[in-house]
Amino acid sequence: MARVFARSCSLYLEYMRVKHPAQYQDKKPSDFWVLFVIDEAERNICDQKWIEIETFEKFNIRSLRLTLSQVHKRVRRDPPSGALLIDDKWEVALVYYRTGYQAE
Repeated sequence: MARVFARSCSLYLEYMRVKHPAQYQDKKPSDFWVLFVIDEAERNICDQKWIEIETFEKFNIRSLRLTLSQVHKRVRRDPPSGALLIDDKWEVALVYYRTGYQAE
């Protein structure tokens, strides 16, 4: 799974380099974050933690877990680039939804 996350960050960077070449020319996949969207009362973090650790240790890509209400408060879309930013500092390359969807 960590390899898939790293590849997603690489693909995101490729896309942003085409869209905004000057802004993304010197960036690398490890400059971006993976956002885990979790339940308010999340208890099943063991599998998430292993993915986070492996993604960081093997690819130097950081991640953060936020609830939907925290996402609402802390994440915004940058209009010029279309990028998702956490706290106006950290750019998100991949959102991994652990909640916020409805199974039928």
